[in-house]
Amino acid sequence: MSAANVPDGDLELAPSRKRIHFVDILGLGAGILPFFLSFSSMKSVSATVTVDGKVVETVEQASHVDYIALGGGGLALLCGLAGLTLVRRARSKGERVALTVGTVALGAF
Repeated sequence: MSAANVPDGDLELAPSRKRIHFVDILGLGAGILPFFLSFSSMKSVSATVTVDGKVVETVEQASHVDYIALGGGGLALLCGLAGLTLVRRARSKGERVALTVGTVALGAF
């Protein structure tokens, strides 16, 4: 059904022709970007315990944060949740659900 054949009041209810929505492109792009681009920081802390001048134990802790992955993953998750709202309006619900699940999976990874 084309927009020309839909009465004026029902234009919002007309099914969309687009299969891939902007939300899908944004979410998939944000989910894939961290695989190619990284902006990270590492922090290392070391503690040594000495008793009577002898080293008893040395503990090292390191943490790594990738800011591109955090931002991209969060944006992909939000786009995936927004994609769930588009399932009701989609002609091909299987494609819509697959795109949404793929976007959420990339965001969670």
